[in-house]
Amino acid sequence: MNKTINVLTLCAVMGSFHSLAQKGFDISVNSGLQTTTLINQEDQAAGPELNFKQKIGIPLGIGCGYTSSSHLGLMINVIHATQGQMYTGIVKPTNDSRIFLNQINALAEANNIAMSGNYTAEVKISCTKIPILFRYTGDATKKVYFNSFAGPQVTLVNGVSLSVNDKETPLMGMSNQPANFYNKVLIDGVLGLGAGFNLSEKLSLAANLRLEYSFSDAENKSAMFTNVDGRSQKYYPDGRTANHSASGGLMIECRYRFARKEEVQIKKRPGSHFYR
Repeated sequence: MNKTINVLTLCAVMGSFHSLAQKGFDISVNSGLQTTTLINQEDQAAGPELNFKQKIGIPLGIGCGYTSSSHLGLMINVIHATQGQMYTGIVKPTNDSRIFLNQINALAEANNIAMSGNYTAEVKISCTKIPILFRYTGDATKKVYFNSFAGPQVTLVNGVSLSVNDKETPLMGMSNQPANFYNKVLIDGVLGLGAGFNLSEKLSLAANLRLEYSFSDAENKSAMFTNVDGRSQKYYPDGRTANHSASGGLMIECRYRFARKEEVQIKKRPGSHFYR
């Protein structure tokens, strides 16, 4: 009986001496569906004059990573995405210069777009995102495993378009283009949670809930434009609160690992022994 127990104990302990790790470089492609928004306290409190409408984007990116242990890794991505915000509302006379509807009215007037009753508007921001993320996974040697990542992200704004009632509303003059109303570089935070699925020894697929939030103000509060009288004035009113970009959605990542699974020997603790 004692011999049987000793054999089982030996097998259990010896089994704990070995684990499979996946170390090395990998490349990936990723895409999915994200809802995006621009968060501004004053705009959100504007009531029926300025309602927020859901905007959906399809980001697309490539990346590379390095796994340093069976659980930890680092990855860098380059992602192209279109973000922004859609609005609906009712045109009402207002003396509150904080409400973004005043800017929408000004854009419509400058482009001969009639504004009466219900209206729609959209801010569309084309950008390139470069996240540097730390990865933590469960046992990645299993068929299905836990997947997570977090880290900073630099967002480069490539272009901005504004539309009212489905018509683009550009302003004349280089200094008055919509892109100049928004900052060129934003600093974001990224968090992701999901599951990974091993399709083969080197190929895996992951489905992650990805959340992004920009700590920077998306709006360039010093932006100027030329009004109908030919005078230059600030586009945003003094005292307007920061406008933060945020997005969230499901991202699918397909990853190819260059490294093979390797067996890692775990040393036996000093003083441990087995009875014969």
